[in-house]
Amino acid sequence: MRLVRVVVALGFALAGAAPLLAQGAPNADEKEIPAYTLTMPTLNKVVSAMRSMAKEMMQDPKYQQVMKVEKQIADAQAEITKLEAKTEMTEADGAKVEALNAQLEKLREQKEQLEQSLEAGNPMDGNAKTLTEMEQNIKRVPMFTRALEREGLSPREFSKFMLAMLQAGMVHGFSQGKVDYSKLPPGINPENVKFIDEHQAEL
Repeated sequence: MRLVRVVVALGFALAGAAPLLAQGAPNADEKEIPAYTLTMPTLNKVVSAMRSMAKEMMQDPKYQQVMKVEKQIADAQAEITKLEAKTEMTEADGAKVEALNAQLEKLREQKEQLEQSLEAGNPMDGNAKTLTEMEQNIKRVPMFTRALEREGLSPREFSKFMLAMLQAGMVHGFSQGKVDYSKLPPGINPENVKFIDEHQAEL
């Protein structure tokens, strides 16, 4: 069975992973990352957990409101396009376009506010400086912990998996698939880079 593109999951982790990966000398938490080994069974669990969380998120009233506003924006844009496509616009048409543009501006502001509210609940919000902080962030999001529990994953293992995947993916990407395993950066598990290389079809 072909897996959902892990890029979606990685994108979710990028904001929180960047500060952690940018640290200098590794702290006790970060020493766990190079010791962690990526596997297909765990990848399957991670993807399943992300699917489950996405499904639950779609039931969130805030998410549903964003979808509603997006439809209103699309409808208003379509109506403006239809009016502006007329060979000759009447004064009433012009007034309607002006009103629709004003409506669009308000709708876009509303959408931005709603999205910011949703992002505030993102456990990978960019504030995590250690693996433990990332784990604690995840524990503060009930739908995330429920999704992980259903797959038998702890918040800490999920965090380690995502960071190990990100590290290995960056090394593999920068090398354009020609990794020199004798010159890997410190703290990179070579088995994880090989995992990325060997599972391109699934990823």
